[in-house]
Amino acid sequence: MSEKRKIDFFHYLNTGIELVISENSPHSYPLHNHISVFIIGMVLNGEIKLKIANKSYNYKLRQIFIIPPYIPHEIKSLNSYSLLSICINKNLLKKKGIAGIQKIISLILENILRSKKISQKEADLLSNGLKILEKYTNIDEDRDRELEKVKKYLEIFPENILTIDEMADIAFSSKFNFIRKFKKSIGLTPHQFQIQNRIRKARKLLEKLSITTEVALNTGFYDQSHFIRNFKKIVKMTPLEYQSSIKRINLFKEELE
Repeated sequence: MSEKRKIDFFHYLNTGIELVISENSPHSYPLHNHISVFIIGMVLNGEIKLKIANKSYNYKLRQIFIIPPYIPHEIKSLNSYSLLSICINKNLLKKKGIAGIQKIISLILENILRSKKISQKEADLLSNGLKILEKYTNIDEDRDRELEKVKKYLEIFPENILTIDEMADIAFSSKFNFIRKFKKSIGLTPHQFQIQNRIRKARKLLEKLSITTEVALNTGFYDQSHFIRNFKKIVKMTPLEYQSSIKRINLFKEELE
């Protein structure tokens, strides 16, 4: 009998940090990026291949990796694997610093330890691994202001219909030059980036227990089947499965101070 596959999303409501545990996953994830978020990952079982910045790396048991914001990457499954990922907003890192982030993460890891999804050794490795973030505290922003306008618009309003010609006009660029600059800067085509942000916005709406038909319309998909197909392609589960996998957890405010 095969081991049960499961993905849990732990939202720590008063921290802005999300922790994801994929158990016995067979899934590969196509090229994508994470806006404004650092990802700290640890393989809990099995092996994955991470392609980042056009280089490929294999990660096995208890090996840790980091993915900075906006860096395009893809994950390939080499076999069934279990993976823990911590999502940390870059503004939180700037505000709290490494010591502050370590304090919050230690509380989160204590919570996860009680669920017996990770061991004490793995928690210690993750806590110590956060020091890797030190070199990213002053990460450079995109310096092309006009391209930045398009990028921010697609992040905030991904549901709006915006043609390539309109995007190029906003960036004061020709259509073909805009596509080339966008792909070079973001690592994705404008269309890929917009769909990715639609799904990101859909996840936030689903976290509030919204009805999937309403979420589909509010995120720019022309019908529910189109929405579900794209959601499953990126998240590897249906919207309803995603809603049932969310664990909303409050850490006491005084513990964070």
